[in-house]
Amino acid sequence: MTKKTILVTGASGFVGTVLIQALKQRDYNILTLYHNHIISKSDLDLTSAMSNIDAVIHLAARVHVMHDSDPDPLNAFRQANVELTKNLVDTAIAAKVKRFVFISSLHVNGSISLLRPYNEADKPEPPSPYAVSKLEAEEYLSAVAKKSNIEVVIIRPPLVYGPKVKGNFLSLLKLVKYGLPLPVGLLNNKRSMIDVNNLVNFIICCIENPKSANETFLISDDNDISTKELFTKLIKLFGKYPLLLPIPPKILYILGDLLGKKEIVERLCAPLQVDITKAKTLLGWKPIQTLDQGLKETVEWYKKECL
Repeated sequence: MTKKTILVTGASGFVGTVLIQALKQRDYNILTLYHNHIISKSDLDLTSAMSNIDAVIHLAARVHVMHDSDPDPLNAFRQANVELTKNLVDTAIAAKVKRFVFISSLHVNGSISLLRPYNEADKPEPPSPYAVSKLEAEEYLSAVAKKSNIEVVIIRPPLVYGPKVKGNFLSLLKLVKYGLPLPVGLLNNKRSMIDVNNLVNFIICCIENPKSANETFLISDDNDISTKELFTKLIKLFGKYPLLLPIPPKILYILGDLLGKKEIVERLCAPLQVDITKAKTLLGWKPIQTLDQGLKETVEWYKKECL
């Protein structure tokens, strides 16, 4: 059997490095593009390289950041997340690539799931410039899939964690490592997350399973956890005793408004869950490791590399 060749963008990122390792273990041929590679429709070298590609996994993106300093955040996100995706998929179509896997974001659906977990049938309600850019990229991909032979797969993960994590989860580890009193004792809201190994395993499933063609998936560890439970587990993994103060969420929201930390408070207090029934039933997929295993690995990495 001829080995499949996969093009991965964003190969040097948090998810990308784990994905590359997993693809190598499965004996795929791999072509990589990094975050600083500018893709244009006139990139003849890339078009030529893609002529032997079976699938593209598009991870590279300008990610959401707190307090974005760009004077026009939406335009910046569109340039990085929409235009890059358009040029990449157009090049892939010209090169007759079979499948294009796009890593989007749960925030395309929204930032709060009040009544029930989100599923793929829900109408998108992107709450931020970042989420708007991801939805616009999705819409372009879906449109070109209908009029070409390329198969598009869209994956919307929630918060991704694991060894070498960056961003908000890394900030969370820095916050809980000392076991100091924290005002989260009444935060029983449920949130979905996904361990990076589970996400990578699902991405590879979407490369290999023909049933994933032209589908969108919401994905998680399938083990939602409250903010209170998450802080408790992490603090215990650091060998400390959880001191979680019973502060009402309404008070936290008021403090968040006063201190200019509204978005951070919302991420702590609001529910944000996904229903992964479609991934389990259509693809027969299930997470390869539990949330507890993933959290333990993440904290062990942090204690070894960051303390």
